[in-house]
Amino acid sequence: MSKKSSHNISLLIQTLYDEDGSFTKEDTMYPFELLLVAHFVGDYLAQTEYEAMNKALGRFFNRALWSHCLKYTLSFVPVFWISSLHPAWLVLIFTSHLFLDRRWPIIWWRKHINHNSDDSIRATFWLTVMTDQIFHGLILALISVVSA
Repeated sequence: MSKKSSHNISLLIQTLYDEDGSFTKEDTMYPFELLLVAHFVGDYLAQTEYEAMNKALGRFFNRALWSHCLKYTLSFVPVFWISSLHPAWLVLIFTSHLFLDRRWPIIWWRKHINHNSDDSIRATFWLTVMTDQIFHGLILALISVVSA
């Protein structure tokens, strides 16, 4: 490695971390942005077709749902490792995902709050997915704001 490359890496490390060794937020992504990236990894990249097709079936002790929620929650571990977020928030991430991904809470919201008919809900499944994603984002925003 050249002397210049070594110097550039050293500058990068200094940019990422404060003098006390803590993660610097000013020059890198803020906790919400990190949480959002972890959300996309866990909810899309790590989710199998089996999990996506079966997580809303049956009761809460559904293997597809629990498998997806566990992998989803694990996708946040690196964020918690490099930031100052308290690991107890992982419990909220897991349980809220377990609740929302049953899909009935989102359908209930669309029926009773948005006043959509069953036919409308079936015809606009993409809106059900977006409503689900907004709720997940609100939970991540709550974690970011409360932890700030």
